[in-house]
Amino acid sequence: MLLTRLSLATVAFLGLAAFQDSSNQYTIDFPEGWATEPPTEQGYTFATSPDDAELRCGAKSAAVPALASATQDELNAQLAAPVDAGFWANMLSADPAKLEVSESEVRDVNGAKMQVATLKIGAGFEGLPVDTISRWGVIVVPGKIVMGMCMATVEKFPPNKETFEKTATSLRAL
Repeated sequence: MLLTRLSLATVAFLGLAAFQDSSNQYTIDFPEGWATEPPTEQGYTFATSPDDAELRCGAKSAAVPALASATQDELNAQLAAPVDAGFWANMLSADPAKLEVSESEVRDVNGAKMQVATLKIGAGFEGLPVDTISRWGVIVVPGKIVMGMCMATVEKFPPNKETFEKTATSLRAL
């Protein structure tokens, strides 16, 4: 299976600010007023709420040479249904026992399938001391995977869910 190889007016209306990473070929609409940070060692660009550092959204694009010869139609066929927890755990290099997947769906975005899901990740993932909930959008195109997400502690996710949904699903591969 291939996957095992791993309009400005609208933006303004939603209270989001467009961010484009031309070198990594993606765009995402981070919440307006959130400060972006330089890319991390893992390649993520994060935006953090000015009011609460525990509210973060991020995005990255990663080359997947094994998918370079795949066609978009082949990838779309494999991504036509929501993926399972194993896909998410593999993509995040996370312990599957610390991962709960909910609200999974697939959306059509510019000719590609976007996997969308809410992930609850147990404390200890990437050194985080508490459980977190995140909303993800992932697009796989020939030769790369593009990921966008927003995360918060379990307590802070519900009041930010709508903003996180809009942000994660605004992701577009260029």
